[in-house]
Amino acid sequence: KSSFYNKLVTIKGTVIRVTANRPVNSWLLFQCNVCAKEFTVYQAEGKYTLPIRCADAACRNRKNFTPQRASKLTVTVDMQQVRLQEVTEDEGGRVPRTIDVELTQDNCDTCVPGDVVTVTGVVKVIAEETPAKSKAAGACNSVYLLYVAALRLQNFRNKGGTRTSKIGIDFTLKDYAAIQEIHSYGKDIFKLLVSSLSPSIFGQNIVKAALMLGLFGGTKRTSSDQFSIRADPHILIVGDPGMGKSQILGGAASVAPRGVFVTGNTSTTSGLTVTISKEGGETALEAGALVLADQGCCCIDEFDKMTTQHQALLEAMEQQRISVAKAGIVCSLPARTSILAEIGRAHV
Repeated sequence: KSSFYNKLVTIKGTVIRVTANRPVNSWLLFQCNVCAKEFTVYQAEGKYTLPIRCADAACRNRKNFTPQRASKLTVTVDMQQVRLQEVTEDEGGRVPRTIDVELTQDNCDTCVPGDVVTVTGVVKVIAEETPAKSKAAGACNSVYLLYVAALRLQNFRNKGGTRTSKIGIDFTLKDYAAIQEIHSYGKDIFKLLVSSLSPSIFGQNIVKAALMLGLFGGTKRTSSDQFSIRADPHILIVGDPGMGKSQILGGAASVAPRGVFVTGNTSTTSGLTVTISKEGGETALEAGALVLADQGCCCIDEFDKMTTQHQALLEAMEQQRISVAKAGIVCSLPARTSILAEIGRAHV
């Protein structure tokens, strides 16, 4: 909020939007058109800043300067903008908060949509763009937008593709004590875990056991010819209406470290995969549900209500990735997720 302006903060979130790299001048060389003296001017926050007067005290030039962008004295750095979405527990009736983060130099190209990152930086403000009608009237906008100028970005993405890496999970001493207590049950550990999933739903132990195995996943194997076998099982639940399938599926999404719960009748193809958006003349990638659930599970309720979205799930279920070829952008994003879906028996 506004109370954190110009303060050093550390925030954690999921990357949902990434723009392309842009070169930005931090020091720009100018040449005086009167005395031909050359001097550099610091460009604060990437804004084009003209010198107030010539560096030579004997010269009275205050307006006529020529920028020398191709000079060796001009310092140019890379800049990239990403958008973070908060990582919190389910809060009904509120849209998840987002904030833009400005990456520079070595922090660029360190994350893709769907990654969970921790950013340390300084909170700054930028003036909101004034509408064209207000500009014509000469009005000045006093509304500002907050953003974070990142100093360090830590990515929890595992480059190896296994599910054993930490994805932002911090264990406390209380958690370790609970793990030791669960381990003391011996052969009844799986029965205890199945009973702990959605305890308000009586019975349905087979369905709970299937979802529990889907949450834990398997072990990724790689053959001699570098052909990898995925470790994420996909599960389809079929049952009569009113049996509590959706409640159990929602419970599985809530206990997963990275779980996304969507409904088939309100989801689109771009909402499940990747969206290409243009904002301010820039083309950016926005992650969908499958990309946000990387190294986790994606729970789809009312799977039979989906009309043309099934084809968007095939590549993610088979190859564990999503390929994009839109608006001149060709790339591939990881989607190492388990699809846990549910349909009613009446629609089979």
